[in-house]
Amino acid sequence: MRRAIRAFACAVGLFAALCAPAVAAPANGQLAAVVDGRLVALNPDGTGLRPLPAPDTPVTELAFSPDGNRLALVHGGRISVLDLATGRLMPLTTSTIDANPGWSADGSRIGFRRGLTAFTIAARGGEVPVMHALGLQPLMT
Repeated sequence: MRRAIRAFACAVGLFAALCAPAVAAPANGQLAAVVDGRLVALNPDGTGLRPLPAPDTPVTELAFSPDGNRLALVHGGRISVLDLATGRLMPLTTSTIDANPGWSADGSRIGFRRGLTAFTIAARGGEVPVMHALGLQPLMT
């Protein structure tokens, strides 16, 4: 019976990995994926499948923070950060064309693309996104 449960858990994990988006946390190896429209997390071995709080609009992209405690997600073209410990979802952007979130090495900022332009924003929110040139140096206005 245990073997069947593990096989099922692994199958669910593999299925989750095949469904985009999916991402692994660098610090603890946790996996997050969107499966059947639901945002879920699971252990690297496929066990521990659990639902995560999700926004009302479909999640299209995911990115774990370097410490693995937060998840940046794109939904409806907007970027929000999900604190995995509290389940709090904090909106960062209000545009409807934001994409490709990625965290800074220290987890303090999130870079993303809006159309053909690169931006960064504080991961804690509360600021206007900063536009960058191709070299990711802030543009002076």
